[in-house]
Amino acid sequence: MYNVVGQSPGGGEGTTTPDSTTNPPNTLPGECGEDRNWVVYVIDTNTGEWKNPCTQEEPPIEWPDEPGENQTPEPCDSFILSLNQNTNFVNYLKSINTQQILTQPYESGYAVSFPNNYQLKQGGYNDPNIYWENLNNVGAILHCHYSGLAGIFSNNDIIFMAQIFMGNYAQGSANLFFALTTPTGNPLIMKVKNPAAFRAFAQSIVGDGNGNDDWDEEKIKDFNDDYYDMLRSTNQETNMIAFLNMLKDKNAENAISLYQSDENCTNWNPATLSPFGSLLTDPCQ
Repeated sequence: MYNVVGQSPGGGEGTTTPDSTTNPPNTLPGECGEDRNWVVYVIDTNTGEWKNPCTQEEPPIEWPDEPGENQTPEPCDSFILSLNQNTNFVNYLKSINTQQILTQPYESGYAVSFPNNYQLKQGGYNDPNIYWENLNNVGAILHCHYSGLAGIFSNNDIIFMAQIFMGNYAQGSANLFFALTTPTGNPLIMKVKNPAAFRAFAQSIVGDGNGNDDWDEEKIKDFNDDYYDMLRSTNQETNMIAFLNMLKDKNAENAISLYQSDENCTNWNPATLSPFGSLLTDPCQ
């Protein structure tokens, strides 16, 4: 609560109220302006301090956050962090991240059963696929995209990961992941983020397989038609944004996590979208 005291330029004091006749014409005690010759003081009855409202500082302006500022960092995935210390994984991924490999006209890769089983496979000449056979107990698929292919996981990569999961070929459903090297940017990983959410996403694009690799060709065709062109930019950042928007479109943000490493295939940072749709690759916390 405030009490009000009026003071004239001559220094005399006396209590007054908003309807005081001592106010200058057309001026109220609560008004402030350059041409006024009469000041209103108020006392805060809680603190006992006199205050002149005409000379108090303006409150600071609160500017809106820049895109990505004050974003909650993506939580660290302990399995992804462990890959930084997995010498075999780092070395095998590096082996398909060389200029010689990335400029050859075919894909190369490894099917991995952890801890140490890396099965090498090579695709056909100018064929953007690797045809895997008799896969079981799959912990990860590592592969490269050669020059001219997109710097992101293709729609076929996403479908294949879904089939491994739905066909019960994964070594561990919670940690199944694909890693990619590409001449258009740093290595990437897409990993199951939440098994239940990934199952729902996988079923929406390949069906459940009926326990016999009997995939839903209509769902696969629809997914290919929707995202084939979206995931084919020559710019990796554009591709990553498109990939994350695909997950958003499919209500699958909780199904897959996307990570980007440095050129040495370590220091994996989660990739997310800001509220404004730009790419964020801040370290996890």
